Amino acid sequence: MCFLRHEVESEEMIRLAREGFGKDRGSGAIRKDCQKSVELHIHLDGSVRPETIWEISQRKGIHLASSSADYRSSLVTKEPSNLANFLAPIATYLPVIA
Repeated sequence: MCFLRHEVESEEMIRLAREGFGKDRGSGAIRKDCQKSVELHIHLDGSVRPETIWEISQRKGIHLASSSADYRSSLVTKEPSNLANFLAPIATYLPVIA
């Protein structure tokens, strides 16, 4: 397994995200020790499909939106603003998945 930690500037982070963290900087080939990588940090509540949250809400009798497509649309941040607005959708689905 390949556990990598990079302290990088934002432009380099974007490049690494596009090119892959496990690639050799010289050749661009995926390093042999990084062929099997693991995600070390993911929030379970943020990894559930919006459709699944909507389906569970219907079974629990919690109204989120008239359709799963409408609910998905309500979760999308349309314009960047602040952290509070970005995190606001969490309050809508926590009662569903709790």
